[in-house]
Amino acid sequence: MKNRTGRLMSYTTDLDANPNHGSGYCDVWNWNGGTGSSFYHAGCSQQGMYNGTVGGNFSGTDVDAFSFNGEGYHERFTRIGTWHWRARGVWTKIQDPEIADCGIGDGNEIWCTVLVQ
Repeated sequence: MKNRTGRLMSYTTDLDANPNHGSGYCDVWNWNGGTGSSFYHAGCSQQGMYNGTVGGNFSGTDVDAFSFNGEGYHERFTRIGTWHWRARGVWTKIQDPEIADCGIGDGNEIWCTVLVQ
């Protein structure tokens, strides 16, 4: 997970099907992973970071999902994937071999690409 936006990105390392798990919840648009829509109100504990990297590259930290709770963002899977708008507080689930790279782009908006590492 890489955040190059300077804005608060939320992430979780304990996404769970039990909505009572963790200290809060994550509304995930792609519960089954990947690009298909399968909305789920999941249990999770949220953490935040402004700029930096967490997880990936055999770091020992497995990030399960990410969001921007203060504003919406664009996401796509792979560098040639179709961009999709996600409202603030909507979470994108990523699989074990994937990372998300988020930066600021057109319109001063957040753009995130999910890649296999």
